[in-house]
Amino acid sequence: MIVKNYDMPEADQWRVCHRDSVDVFQECSISTPHETEADLFVWKDAMANPVISSAMAKVDWPLCLLSGLSQEKGWNWTLKSSLHTDKDRAWNWEEVLECTANAAGVTGTPMGNVAVTLQLRGYEELNSGVGGFEWWKHRLEKESGDDTFTDALLAQLTYMLGQTKDAGLNLHVEQISVILSKDASSPVATLTPTLHSDMYYGVRETALVSLTEKGTTGFSGTLFAPTVRMDSLEAERPIDIHKMIRLLEEQPIVEAGSGDLLLYSGMVDSGGTTLTANGVPHISPDLPGHSARVVILMRNLP
Repeated sequence: MIVKNYDMPEADQWRVCHRDSVDVFQECSISTPHETEADLFVWKDAMANPVISSAMAKVDWPLCLLSGLSQEKGWNWTLKSSLHTDKDRAWNWEEVLECTANAAGVTGTPMGNVAVTLQLRGYEELNSGVGGFEWWKHRLEKESGDDTFTDALLAQLTYMLGQTKDAGLNLHVEQISVILSKDASSPVATLTPTLHSDMYYGVRETALVSLTEKGTTGFSGTLFAPTVRMDSLEAERPIDIHKMIRLLEEQPIVEAGSGDLLLYSGMVDSGGTTLTANGVPHISPDLPGHSARVVILMRNLP
């Protein structure tokens, strides 16, 4: 069953700790994990901003973001398109913009679905400041002025990272992706189309925010299954979104809210061992013809 606004069944309410402020990360004793601690920590509306909301009510917001953080300025976006199956294809910047505009429906009916990704750092990078608060603070000063939407997005992101730093976290952005799935006749081009837990990440080491285009009819963000673990689902893999909903019809499937910051755990335990009994299973929520969003993936470094 789909759970909206984190309204969990009474027996499982402890699994999702949500607040309207960054205090959620202090109130929920994040420094001392134990069996009965929440699986998901949620700062609601962490990325809420009226300029962002207004911009994402228009279909051209993806182009505004790509123009604000353009390749000419050193931001290296990569493209995955449902209309092109060659994974090794090298896209020039004009093609990236054209495919994105077509998928967004800027000039008419959306054509093709795309995932356009800005990869800032990899999971193996532990000592780099890239993607952290100070890094973004510097970039905000450098990049501001070219696009109102981009300025607002980076300002809100920097504010969020600063607030979480004060609350004891050490979030670093690993990637930003524009996911457009507005063409109902084409497969999705998304990040993680099957249910999984993060195998390279540890206790409360992963975080994300999704911002959804106003007026789209799909899920507002990533879907989480906090009451199950992947070891109990091995025989059913791979599990796409339709199969997930069918298999877990008696279990709460938590829908992340647009603009909410969620912190959760991967498969690696505190001793460094990777176990499928660890981690919170989740899946990208994108369905053909129903969604358009930007998702920010982060790592909470030690």
